[in-house]
Amino acid sequence: MPPHPFTDAHRFFMQVLLDRPILSDRDLKETYQLVQRQWPDDAKEWEDFRRVLNEGLSPLSLELRNSLFTEGDGQMYWGLVNTSPDEQATRAADLNENERKYFKRLLIILATESEGMGTIGFQDALLVSRSADVNLKVDAVEALLGRLVQNQWLRSHENRLSVGIRAWLELRPFFEDLGLETCEACQQVVLSGHSCPHPPCRAAFHTWCENARYRDQPAERRRCPLCGKSWNA
Repeated sequence: MPPHPFTDAHRFFMQVLLDRPILSDRDLKETYQLVQRQWPDDAKEWEDFRRVLNEGLSPLSLELRNSLFTEGDGQMYWGLVNTSPDEQATRAADLNENERKYFKRLLIILATESEGMGTIGFQDALLVSRSADVNLKVDAVEALLGRLVQNQWLRSHENRLSVGIRAWLELRPFFEDLGLETCEACQQVVLSGHSCPHPPCRAAFHTWCENARYRDQPAERRRCPLCGKSWNA
């Protein structure tokens, strides 16, 4: 069977992604349905369409990927991911060298120094630049954090910051290299969640995945999927 050509339908979809690098599952499906109505012969099967789309994005070092945002709302998102071999934590667009150093340090703190919460207070985030070997003034850090939240690299809730869906999709190898525990439900690294209270067992769940697994079980019946002991200490 000859390869499917990259058509105007794919170009339209690619432009949507370039304008909106992160789409909810619902928004992506609505966009694809629009493409199907406009170019029915070029968008018959989603998997074929997606494969051809990614082939067209490959020369730009980009790829369309999806993931459940288990560090956030647990919903499915699709993102335009940078696949270049550059250092993972420096891919955020429009960051200078000092800003990239700061962002990398902030991600490490969120992943390894937040006691399983995966969040940091806004004021504490401002102070990170002092220990990150960077030269950023407070007003510059405030502006940077605002951009990172706006572009979905970070999330902001009740004056606390956490990893955003864009970082979750694009910087996965960076987080995996930190040696973090893996969620027993979704098999993705855990930044915020809970671990088995019976060491040396290393079972862990994201908060969202834990709630989904145990919501219908009374506390006394909740068992660790690895060691079989009570999940509640």
